[in-house]
Amino acid sequence: MITISSYYCLCDNTRGRQYGSKSIQYEGTTMEMKKNVGASDRYIRFMIGLAFILNIFSLEPTRFGMFVLLAIGALILNSAYTQYCFVYDLLDINTYEKKVTPPAEQPKASH
Repeated sequence: MITISSYYCLCDNTRGRQYGSKSIQYEGTTMEMKKNVGASDRYIRFMIGLAFILNIFSLEPTRFGMFVLLAIGALILNSAYTQYCFVYDLLDINTYEKKVTPPAEQPKASH
């Protein structure tokens, strides 16, 4: 039986699957979304996407131009939000840096 547990997440209670916007969980394992856009690239994409959308008000384009500016701006903002760019994936570019967690120090054994 599939139930809606929140506004974007579907859960299948019989098999333990969870379909969300960021991860898929199946029987105890979690599969993360692939990320290939780093922090500085993400900031630049946000600014460019916002500029495309704000140009709708300053340039006063026709309906077609408004649709084009809105679509391009939304795509760029989406890639900044999800940290995934399909063009980077095609060109095998990765600017995402994983956070490195230092290994836990082991206590010294006293004899």
